Amino acid sequence: MRIMTHSAEALLAEAATCRRIAAGMGADPLALSLIEMAEDYEARAAALTPAPMLIAAPDQPA
Repeated sequence: MRIMTHSAEALLAEAATCRRIAAGMGADPLALSLIEMAEDYEARAAALTPAPMLIAAPDQPA
């Protein structure tokens, strides 16, 4: 199952679905595959999400 999307929200939703299914499978080897898929989706979503930028006040070091 590969999701062809460019939306971080959609990728995170798919990751959550994979994790929910894996949680109900116990020690089934397929559960590990689902967890790996969830991690892949989460990494792809993180790559699409801009990092927060910290701006220091003029009187404080960055």
